[in-house]
Amino acid sequence: ITKLIANTSRKITFLRDLVEPMLENDDLKVEFHDVFSKLKSAQANRSKIVHAKWLFKHSDLSVHIEVPASDETQPAVEAMPLSQLQRYVTETVTAHTALEAFFLRVEIKQGTTGMYKWPPRFEGRQFREK
Repeated sequence: ITKLIANTSRKITFLRDLVEPMLENDDLKVEFHDVFSKLKSAQANRSKIVHAKWLFKHSDLSVHIEVPASDETQPAVEAMPLSQLQRYVTETVTAHTALEAFFLRVEIKQGTTGMYKWPPRFEGRQFREK
């Protein structure tokens, strides 16, 4: 299924939609939502870095990225010091570690069903945990 979903953000949402109905109580759902938020943030920052236009500012020998316009922002150029890149890497490692730790600790209920909309904006497709 995940090979059919090319967009990483959609894969993370698919994971949430698949796992949440299988969690036994609200505390686990809140804990998983925290992991989900970490994954979404790490993915957004990864995309920001990977898809950016990188610029070298000769006046102060600094590296910047050009952030493209979106629905919420205007195009901008922002500094991208090495420390910021390292924070993004740490955020990604932390998110994946949190996901691993969650699934090592939490047992998923057997036989739970849920719903995921694929393709987006179309009718949902049923799935069943095996």
